[in-house]
Amino acid sequence: MLQRMIVKDAARNVTVTVTLVVLMTLSVMMATASAGLLARLTGASGRLLTTADAPHVAQMHAGPIDLAALDHWAAEVLDILTELNAEGTTVVMVTHDAEVAARTDRVIEMRDGRVTNL
Repeated sequence: MLQRMIVKDAARNVTVTVTLVVLMTLSVMMATASAGLLARLTGASGRLLTTADAPHVAQMHAGPIDLAALDHWAAEVLDILTELNAEGTTVVMVTHDAEVAARTDRVIEMRDGRVTNL
């Protein structure tokens, strides 16, 4: 009985029925395409995370600290950064210390937020 009602209703409202079938088909196609796109993006981001090297960040501490311990720690950090750079890692360091800057291959000076020396 339900099947006869659906067939009679579809025969009376052919335009509405065809439109609904087309729209439902399009929605299924769009959902499938978006699922495929999400799968590709997830795979691409996973590959990026496995192949990309994380940046190495070091920051000097400011505040009341034992100067001898701080100098020892800073020397160790500079040695590590020098080793990383020798292995091919790009190291970007910001310092106010001219002796530390002298240990680098390249120095870019800034004053008042502007580059003054490349």
